[in-house]
Amino acid sequence: ERVREFARFRPDLSFCAEAGGEIVGLVRLWDIHIGAIPALFLGPLAVHTGRRLDGLGGRLVAHAGAAADALGEGPILLVGDPPFFERFGYAVPPTAGVRLPGPVDPKRVLARGAAGPLAGSVRP
Repeated sequence: ERVREFARFRPDLSFCAEAGGEIVGLVRLWDIHIGAIPALFLGPLAVHTGRRLDGLGGRLVAHAGAAADALGEGPILLVGDPPFFERFGYAVPPTAGVRLPGPVDPKRVLARGAAGPLAGSVRP
């Protein structure tokens, strides 16, 4: 949440899922830098309670990642549950040198699309 306080929202890379005229899920991406590297931050990912077991969250994550790849964007960073996000190419090891604002469990900081280890403070 602290990252979203200063990052620039990317509506072109953020998506909602609708069912019956209601929003049942969303994912948002934000412009950041990790040190000097331009990157994106993923969050929040939110899915209506009644839709959590049908793969909607995974489809939103995959769609946002594919849209970012299509635009040639850099790595995507997030704070989340490794078993969920690892199936979409996110991993903890490239993030060992990343410094996020506020307290964060380093075992929950993941990235995908990095050419190598990421290091430095997350900033606008």
